[in-house]
Amino acid sequence: MGKAEGLQLHGLKVLVTRPEAQAASLLNAISAHGGVPKHFPLLEIKPSDSMPAAFERLDQFRLVIFLSRNAVKYAWAYLSSGLPKHIKVAAIGQGTADELTDNGQHVDYLPSGSYDSEGLLALDALQSIQDEQILIIRGQSGREHLAKVLQQRGAKVEYAEVYQRLKTKRVLTNADADVDVIVLSSSEALQHLASCAKRDQQDWVFKKQIVVIHPRIAVHASELGFTLKPLVVEQVHEAGLDSAILNTLKSIK
Repeated sequence: MGKAEGLQLHGLKVLVTRPEAQAASLLNAISAHGGVPKHFPLLEIKPSDSMPAAFERLDQFRLVIFLSRNAVKYAWAYLSSGLPKHIKVAAIGQGTADELTDNGQHVDYLPSGSYDSEGLLALDALQSIQDEQILIIRGQSGREHLAKVLQQRGAKVEYAEVYQRLKTKRVLTNADADVDVIVLSSSEALQHLASCAKRDQQDWVFKKQIVVIHPRIAVHASELGFTLKPLVVEQVHEAGLDSAILNTLKSIK
C-alpha cells in the first residue's frame, strides 16, 4: 500500500460505537488509513445468565441457525464438543461461518447475496420445511422476522439466546461533538445513542453524518430524527465488514 492510499481518510474524525471487545480492528484500520477514531461503546456484550433449555434437547433439531459471531462464541461455552452429527448448520454470514469453522463445526448453508434474515430465507434448504424442528441461536431479543416466516412455512422454531446486549452508561458531552461521522452497527446501538443524546441534551448528535451497516438501520435513524441521509455500507460479506465500512468512510468529502 502506498502512502497516499494509506491516508485516504484525510483526518476524518470517526466515532466508533461498537462494544469494547469488538472495536479494536476498526479503530486500528481507521487510524491506518489516515482517520482519527474515537471509541464510544454504546452496548456491552455479556453471556446469558444460564444455558438455554434447548441445548439439553439438541438431538431433536434438524437445523441450527447461527445469527452472529457472538452467537457462535457464546454458544460454544456449552457446545465445546460440537453439535450432533445429524444436524445441518446455517450461518447468517461469512464471518459467522468462519467462527464456526474455527470451532471445528462444518457449515452446510450460507446465504450468497444478502447476509441477513432475508438472505437465509432465500436458501433452497429453507423452503420445504414442514414440521422440521429448527433452532435459532442468537442474543437476547432481536428481529422476529426469520422465525415468523419459518413458522409460516410449517417449521417448529425455538430460540437459544446465548448472550445479552446491555446498554453502557456512557454520557455524551460537547467534547464528543468534534467528530465528522458516527458508525453504528445495530438498531439497538442507534436507539441508545438517540436516547443518550436526548438525556444529555446533545442535539448535535442528530445533525451528524452516520454510517450504518444495513438499510433497516438507516430507516430507523430517519424515524428517530437524524437529519442527514445515513450512508449504508455496501457489505461484500460479514468477514469484510471493516473494509466495507472504510470504503464508505472514504466516500465522505
